[in-house]
Amino acid sequence: WTHESQRTIVIEFVERCECRMSRHVLGAPITVMLGDIDPSEYADLVSNVYPEAATTTLLSEDAEFFKMLCKRRGQKSPMFVVDLGKDFGLLIQKDSIWPSENLDAVVDQDPQRVGIQQGPVAAQYSTVVDEPVKTILDDIYHKHIAALKERLYGGDESSIPVVEYLGADPVAVDLPGSVTVHYSETERVFVLPENTDQLPDTEVWLQAVAGPRKSWLQAWLTAPVILQGTKYAENKIRRLLQPRPGRTVSISMIDSIPQILEVFGADGLLEFKLEYSDGVITQSVFQPAVDRVATLRQRFAYTPATPLTPIAYLEENDVECIRRFIAVTWVDNSDEATKFQEVTDPNVILHSNGITITKNHIRAFCQSIGNYSQCYTYRLDGELFAPLDFFIIAGSPNILQFLYSTVVGDGQLAIVHLTNTVEITADAHLPRVGDKLHTAVKLGGIINQASGKVVTILGTSSVCGKIIATTKSEFLYNGYFIDYAQAFMREHGQRIAIRLPSDIEVRVLETKDWFIYREDAKQRLTPNAVIEFCLDSAYRYKNSSLYSSVVTTGTVAIKTETGRLVHIADVDYQWTEARKNFVIEYLRQFEIESDSVYFDNSGYALHLPGAPDKLAFAVPESNNEYARVSSDKNPIHVNPYVADIAGLPAPITHGQYTCAATRALIESCVADRHPERFRKFHTEYVGMVLPRDVLH
Repeated sequence: WTHESQRTIVIEFVERCECRMSRHVLGAPITVMLGDIDPSEYADLVSNVYPEAATTTLLSEDAEFFKMLCKRRGQKSPMFVVDLGKDFGLLIQKDSIWPSENLDAVVDQDPQRVGIQQGPVAAQYSTVVDEPVKTILDDIYHKHIAALKERLYGGDESSIPVVEYLGADPVAVDLPGSVTVHYSETERVFVLPENTDQLPDTEVWLQAVAGPRKSWLQAWLTAPVILQGTKYAENKIRRLLQPRPGRTVSISMIDSIPQILEVFGADGLLEFKLEYSDGVITQSVFQPAVDRVATLRQRFAYTPATPLTPIAYLEENDVECIRRFIAVTWVDNSDEATKFQEVTDPNVILHSNGITITKNHIRAFCQSIGNYSQCYTYRLDGELFAPLDFFIIAGSPNILQFLYSTVVGDGQLAIVHLTNTVEITADAHLPRVGDKLHTAVKLGGIINQASGKVVTILGTSSVCGKIIATTKSEFLYNGYFIDYAQAFMREHGQRIAIRLPSDIEVRVLETKDWFIYREDAKQRLTPNAVIEFCLDSAYRYKNSSLYSSVVTTGTVAIKTETGRLVHIADVDYQWTEARKNFVIEYLRQFEIESDSVYFDNSGYALHLPGAPDKLAFAVPESNNEYARVSSDKNPIHVNPYVADIAGLPAPITHGQYTCAATRALIESCVADRHPERFRKFHTEYVGMVLPRDVLH
């Protein structure tokens, strides 16, 4: 052995081969026999004990395991190029230093301090001055191939077997009798049962669909990884062809090679399609919309010459395709479709055409969330209120316009709903049957957090021109970020009540440049008076911890002995490159708690004596009904293929459904089924909910 670590790496790789390739168990591991024999006899011993090792193809996992062994600390690199990937620099340095130099002679034993060394063995092959690296590597590559052809096939290229690609051979499988199969020379058809319990095992099913010979479809369904850009990624696209109840899968073939694969639903509609042409696989997912069928197309390259990743994702125009698909299916699917309208101005305010509250809409919505309270179907006074959730429903089309806009950017398939807040304004009431509800929606901010960008959307709802409610929704684009030059945040109506304890603090506040008395103000600040600030702030970002600009404006009111607020001053503050808002930081020093009392008895416990089951509800097995009545047909909730593309376990339940159903329980327990008693409701979504889940 040139070095002891080379003996170790051979034994460890033989151990892996023994575990993976052997079909029978020996009395002792073969590595026990390798201890004392000559290294040149290793290959013959392995071949004698396990003859199948000579014909079993190495998988990508085996190659990755070997590369991992080569890169570990203290390992002497083999005398050949192990990998031309991102670790090539590390491996070539180890390879060039070890054979020609003693590492102990290198300063601090640091290979990075030494260029590529040429020892006496390597130097004899350097016959060209200033030979490009590409020429050297190409020469190694072609001579290696020539040596293999000469050694294995006597130099006769025609005797080299031809295969579609290097990989595991197709496995013959038997599908259960519940699956109907039709074969012909040009087509294979599989009809899956409608009963979920009778579906075949996923791996068996995918092998059957892949077919009896290697092809692009076989690679699509069996490759453990695919190439995304320059990175390896787990092959999740195979999930799109998992067995689903009532589906029919049709595969058209030419010369026994699949050309088109189509999946039809139980209703006969085309749901999914794969097409192969000139080395490119086109994947299409179909979703019915109001006046069309929306299509999400993604393209993949099939390169059998790269057995590790025969499938590569082609990303050109992918972001725009996803945005338009989401727009068409999510928004255009409402009864009155809002056609695709691009939003390019982050300061624009989107106004709705208004929705008229009807008894049928209230009834259908309440039935979809399991709210069977009679207050939404019959009242003695004949005045039916709409649930608080209608404020979100009315603003949804405009909210969605922002979510798929270029202002927000890409990541629509990774949206996670974080929060919802609805608040009835003072002296306002819930919308009634017959009211026409109008909404105005604007962006409240786009900021980066550790897990992705967070988009805040603010809205108001009005009836007959009077604002009756405000809304705030936050969404996380998981794994997607925005340039800091485009990030911003707005805070509207922030109320801070303070009390200044002495004349000194009063005089300091009055000297602030941003504090401006009104010309008509008849009162001045006094010690111990309650002073209420109502502020609007806008922030722009330079980086994660520094604002490029801060603007705060608002009003200052002093509370009289009768509790009336008198507007005496204004706030006008602007600053650049700040780490905090100095106005807010200053006021926080003197902030006092609100003296508002919401419940005389400190609140209500959500507990019904003798009926604990009433505080639990089961999520429906389908999201389709809620999607219809709320006009929220986001495909991750209703299309299983889109849910698979997004990496979800199944079409997830609407966050707004969970919110509405939970609020209905609270309304029953606390508000005694009087919806008008609700003034504000805030929801934080902390987990994923799937159909048929039971929530407590």
